[in-house]
Amino acid sequence: MSSIKVECVVKDHCEIGEGPVWEEKDATLLYVDITGKKLSRWNSLTNQIESMPTENCVGCAVPRKSGGYVIGEGTRFAAVDWQKRSITTIAEVDKDKSNTRFNDGKVDPAGRLFAGTMGLEDYPGNLERKQGSLYTLHADHSVVKHFGQVDISNGLEWSLDHRFFYYIDSLGYKVEVFDYDIQTGGISNRRTLYQLEKDECIPDGMCIDIEGKLWMACFSGGRVLRIDPETGTRLQTVKFPVVNTTSCCFGGKDYSDLYVTSAHFGLDKAARAQQPEAGCIFKLPPQLLDVPLWDLAIPGSHDTMTYCLDQRSSVLHSEPTILRVLDHIVPCIIRPCVNKWGTTQELVISTQLDAGIRFLDLRIAHKMKDSDQTLYFAHGIYSLVTVQEALTDVAHWLEQHNKEVVIIALSAFEDLNPAQHSKLIDFLKSLFGKKLCPKTEVPTLKTCWTQGYQVILSYNDSTARGGHKELWPAFDYWWANESDPKLVVSYLEQKKTTEGRPDIFFAAGLNLTEDAKYVLHHLGQSMKSMTLRAYRLLLDWVKQQRPGRQKTCLNVICADFVGISRNEFIQLVIALNTKLLKEES
Repeated sequence: MSSIKVECVVKDHCEIGEGPVWEEKDATLLYVDITGKKLSRWNSLTNQIESMPTENCVGCAVPRKSGGYVIGEGTRFAAVDWQKRSITTIAEVDKDKSNTRFNDGKVDPAGRLFAGTMGLEDYPGNLERKQGSLYTLHADHSVVKHFGQVDISNGLEWSLDHRFFYYIDSLGYKVEVFDYDIQTGGISNRRTLYQLEKDECIPDGMCIDIEGKLWMACFSGGRVLRIDPETGTRLQTVKFPVVNTTSCCFGGKDYSDLYVTSAHFGLDKAARAQQPEAGCIFKLPPQLLDVPLWDLAIPGSHDTMTYCLDQRSSVLHSEPTILRVLDHIVPCIIRPCVNKWGTTQELVISTQLDAGIRFLDLRIAHKMKDSDQTLYFAHGIYSLVTVQEALTDVAHWLEQHNKEVVIIALSAFEDLNPAQHSKLIDFLKSLFGKKLCPKTEVPTLKTCWTQGYQVILSYNDSTARGGHKELWPAFDYWWANESDPKLVVSYLEQKKTTEGRPDIFFAAGLNLTEDAKYVLHHLGQSMKSMTLRAYRLLLDWVKQQRPGRQKTCLNVICADFVGISRNEFIQLVIALNTKLLKEES
């Protein structure tokens, strides 16, 4: 749970404040009071509110490209001329019913208006159920009904890549997701994304941030949740001084402020006295857009590519002589053993990214005496997947996630000659192009999003790196080289207190290290079983850490088998950034 300070900015005391939309041109916030039957605009520069009455309950309002607004009022879509204070019907819905009204509505990425209906209620949740439907109003004023049997249509949003549509039917107490066709506006393949817990109460309106995470207001729950739609997990909870939070949207300069509407509908006199700001609109402080990325907590995978080691390949010549000799004599024994102890990840690289990993530890090698120029990854033995294949997958993933930033640390470069270095660097620059953040920048999320940077590329070879401004120097990696997790924690604590964090990016490794003695005493085990036994102790240590500028703060935290326990490690690291939010507020 977060203790972020919230500010009451619009003191309008709506019965049911809803549907906030930021109008950038005038720096105003558009919103409705559903049962108060009015449409309002709050000017953030003058703090003035202008309002316009409606004939019936008004569920939503959105700006119209040609000017004015389109609203869902009663059971009609209607056009609003703000200057003339006039309302003109566009289309009617629910013509076979007399007890419904429009509720939440929002414009899709192609400019269509999605809006849903619900049964009339005299008290929160007290209504005839399954009376509502979800509709789309197209530019030609035609209306498409997607489905009926809805209790309270709410919470519409689309993923940043326009592939998914998120939806809430409030009395189902869950967020649902559909596949979305931006060409037609069609939705399909309905399934549950997030099931609310009992104390989170009733899901209401929601919006999406520039990281692709959902923010959802909870009616009767007095909170807003931040949800990761890729994992279906709650990332953050922000509590409010009012119980009926209704909806939210981003606005303000750079769209960094989160505005949250509320309601006093259903509160008795005593409850209203305890919540004097019920019905007002609140603002959360900006998120961590201006913080250098090296001051944030970032989850990383140690030896990212070891999920695809090739048991048919020979042991690397950099391995101990005795291991190479045994590999020559009994490869059928040595190579499976090296694979068992060298495998530190199970998820393929794109799935690691989907799970939230944003630091990739890539160790590159050229097969000794190999006549071609193909490069592989290596950890004891070589990988099956080539460097070109894996990094091309990363580039494709970034194309689908254009607000994400990934740190790629290239190292080892076993048996690469200068020509191969040069060819690899040319490939990297061609593959990522303008996505590469130059080392002269102080990268923040805002800088990266503004400039289109998505890759921070570290190249651990100063000679080959030369004058390439796109290639960052090697980042420090704190590695304990111990098999005992307690000694790993002790080492990391000592690094924090004696040396302290470097000025730029660095990684703290939670990875354990086996040696020949350990392997001989644990013949039936593997790196995974070794890691699993230590995981709880290591994760408990992670919970105590914090990002930031101070000497003992951490930046990248790397682990093995990052996907186990439902990505718990990744979620814990990301959650550390809420400590910075508390400091800012």
